Amino acid sequence: MMYNINETGDPVAWPSIEEAKDMWSKLMDMPEAVQKKWMQDSKTLLQQQIAKLQKKLDNLKAENYKREITNIISELSVGLCKNLDDLSPEMVKGVKLEVAKHREAIRNRIVELRAQGASSSVVVAPQEEIVAPHAFQFDLNEPAAVDDDPPIVREEVDLPCN
Repeated sequence: MMYNINETGDPVAWPSIEEAKDMWSKLMDMPEAVQKKWMQDSKTLLQQQIAKLQKKLDNLKAENYKREITNIISELSVGLCKNLDDLSPEMVKGVKLEVAKHREAIRNRIVELRAQGASSSVVVAPQEEIVAPHAFQFDLNEPAAVDDDPPIVREEVDLPCN
């Protein structure tokens, strides 16, 4: 309700009573879940938006971390980066874990192809020890110490290999 100071001083309702009734009826026609959303206070709405955005941010951080690990492995494999000395312990652990996952996938594929080899014309070479490229400063044939904790995602990640 507003008062018009310059004119008669009679109160003026905004929106008009008819508009308010129309808005109320539209709200009541909506499903209950939508009604609750529209009836929440701004603090609750902001808290929900912050929670959604925080979840999205966390997902993007995890995706970025995976890309960084992949990038480091690529740089190591082509020799752009000679060692892991400049990386944080978390990044070294992530690189080792990812390499171990790739090795396991390769071994599983070899076993699968060998199993099919008897009934197929595909010839699979015998499994040889994987030799680490000169760029790696750790033994790829050694099983990586893997724990179930997700990798720690830091706010700022410096990539010294670039």
